[in-house]
Amino acid sequence: MIFPCTRSDILVQATKLLAKLLHQKEDLEEAVKCFSTAFEKFPDIVDNDDVNLYLELLTSLGWYNQALGVCCELCGVQFGGSSLPQEELSDLDSDQQLATFEELVVPADLPADIRAKLIVVLVHVDALDLIQDLCQQFLEAEIEYFGDLVI
Repeated sequence: MIFPCTRSDILVQATKLLAKLLHQKEDLEEAVKCFSTAFEKFPDIVDNDDVNLYLELLTSLGWYNQALGVCCELCGVQFGGSSLPQEELSDLDSDQQLATFEELVVPADLPADIRAKLIVVLVHVDALDLIQDLCQQFLEAEIEYFGDLVI
């Protein structure tokens, strides 16, 4: 059976392929641009493998704040427990905002490799108080569930 492809499907697949080729050639910034464009224009066609590679690119470049934004926007990661009202929170820069949160909410179905990258990102943005539960999941999990992780 042949499935009809839309123009957007073809564009997204071409963009993803280009980003992966650029990654292989170690042109990381251009690969990030490709993924950013694809995700911005076609957010409904993003899959976990794409997000995982995108996060790998961002962390390789040291762009941890952007990687954290991707985790929130594309993976459903949320922060909670801030004691500040929204108006005051909005006036703070991202590091100060992050310091006010007491809770990290991670979707139960978030793949282990993305969870691991989230931990790396949170360590680099100095949000160590938010990763304890996430790290504990890795320590208590069966190897068959998480498998081998390379970060």
